[in-house]
Amino acid sequence: MDKNTFTALTSIQGDGFSVATEFDIVTTNAAAETSSAFIVYNSENGNLFYNANGSAAGLGDGANFATLTNNAQISADDFFLR
Repeated sequence: MDKNTFTALTSIQGDGFSVATEFDIVTTNAAAETSSAFIVYNSENGNLFYNANGSAAGLGDGANFATLTNNAQISADDFFLR
């Protein structure tokens, strides 16, 4: 993930998120919109969200930017930040 695109991220560059609260796994899209994390994965439908405004209502300037198929099981360590 490029920090120039995902500008809300403060984690240092490298594997995973150095700030653990910047990634969350939820089970509904509504929960993604209220999560305080900036990158949110819905494990029920595979939607991956950029929640640019954190805990404020909605996703701010963010959106559902990817949908993972085959019931992908991901964690914060599966990301690389640059």
